Amino acid sequence: MNSNDWDILKRFGVTPDNLTTRGWLDISHTGITALPDNLTVRGDLDISHTGITALPDNLWVWGNLFLSHTGVTALPDNLTVGRWLVPSHTGIKPLLQDVRNYRLDRAGSRYIAGRSRYIAGFRNFTAAEALAHWGSDDYSDQKRGQAYCAAIRAEEARRKGEQT
Repeated sequence: MNSNDWDILKRFGVTPDNLTTRGWLDISHTGITALPDNLTVRGDLDISHTGITALPDNLWVWGNLFLSHTGVTALPDNLTVGRWLVPSHTGIKPLLQDVRNYRLDRAGSRYIAGRSRYIAGFRNFTAAEALAHWGSDDYSDQKRGQAYCAAIRAEEARRKGEQT
């Protein structure tokens, strides 16, 4: 799909389900208010400065997901983000926000089906990798590391409780 196709679709308010795009899909600063279910973006997805208030089920973004200045208030449990999640200036509550104003968020993973990825800045870990990193005896700030580990354990417990 090229940009002219998307322009035609958005002009008529049409967003087809099961859409797959290659490369970056940039719909920032548009009047689009919803994304189609089962959207797959094989690069980055930028929906910043749109009227979008919720992310669709089964959203897969292989690159970065830019959500800033949207009305999105929650990340769906089945969201998959391959690289960075940028939720600044949204209503999404982080799992943890530390004194440096860094935030910890959870999104799914294209790398390991069904497992959570924990994203903090440029860090993108599975739960086990995150606990090993922030829980290491060598981690430079033990108090901060313990806080990150506690937030991850709580989120994993919450997710396991919902699955039963």
